Amino acid sequence: MRPDKVTALVFGRRERQHHSLRALWVMLVLAATIFVSDATRIINLQQLRLVMAQSVGWSIGIIQDPINAVVSVYDEMRELAQLRAENRRLQLELAEMTQWRGRAVELAEQNEALAVVARLVAYTDNVVMTVPKVMPSPGPFSRSVMAGLNGHGPLADGLVARTNDGLVGRVVSSTKNEARILLVNDVSSRIPVRFGGQYMGIVSGTKWGGLKLYAVEGEASPAVGDFLVTHMVHGQLPANIPVGVVKDDLGSGSWSIKPLADLDDPRYVQFISQMDLEPGNSKTP
Repeated sequence: MRPDKVTALVFGRRERQHHSLRALWVMLVLAATIFVSDATRIINLQQLRLVMAQSVGWSIGIIQDPINAVVSVYDEMRELAQLRAENRRLQLELAEMTQWRGRAVELAEQNEALAVVARLVAYTDNVVMTVPKVMPSPGPFSRSVMAGLNGHGPLADGLVARTNDGLVGRVVSSTKNEARILLVNDVSSRIPVRFGGQYMGIVSGTKWGGLKLYAVEGEASPAVGDFLVTHMVHGQLPANIPVGVVKDDLGSGSWSIKPLADLDDPRYVQFISQMDLEPGNSKTP
């Protein structure tokens, strides 16, 4: 045999061995891949079968009844759009409610701070009754109103009447069905008040229906904007009921007062019992 033929034969044998080894490595890699993915292959096949079944079912539905299929798709898209719009609306409402909650917390903190400064009392357990509306009534006083009691009277003379805003007046007479309230701006009304901590004075009504502060204790001089609350003297009326704000200095030791309650048309008038609410004996802040 010639040398060139021997060389070709040897080279061909080596080439076949090389291809055999390459094929063996490929088979080993495939076997390893199949072995690793064997655990997830079943799940993937099940998911694939489900997706294919849904797709085939949807395609068959379109072929059999294309109109209903299109309508169904349209309804689903419209429902999705409605859900998105509703979700957006709820998000906006939540943002607005969060904003209002923050504002409410801020106002509550401000009210608490003002209550501490003004030494106010939150009346809860000493309300005898509440009358939604009172009516002006002629009588022995220039400024008084009548409150209907609907058979729950009579009320004690001197009982304090107030609204949520401030002092209205005091009961001067009462029967079973009605009570007369002398308003604080009547010229005969006298209300002891406190301002600026522990300074005392008297608030009375005027001929023109206003309020005036006078007889201020000592050399104290109230400033415009000072807050007036009732002062208990010998248990005559509850302390710390808001009365008004100093409006102007009238000179000669008197000041005009702006009432906090609407004395022209008081609504939801509360009759307050004569509880001892002096700062030293009460729940005053």
